[in-house]
Amino acid sequence: LKGRMRGTAAEGNVHANTGSLANGRSLSGYVTTANGRTLIFCMLVNNFSTTTSRVAAVQDDIAEWLSGWGRR
Repeated sequence: LKGRMRGTAAEGNVHANTGSLANGRSLSGYVTTANGRTLIFCMLVNNFSTTTSRVAAVQDDIAEWLSGWGRR
């Protein structure tokens, strides 16, 4: 995750591992939400028709959203 999610609520807050195999990408780990809850997540993307960088960007967006979950 080095270099990903910089300057967002997810930076330093998402603890995860990436994975790849052929045309599949994953991101699994945990995050502390804005209201202090710990969430465990696993994202699997398979047979995608876009670039791997776009897949990573969407995963990052979801992780950032999870970081802010519970904010009022």
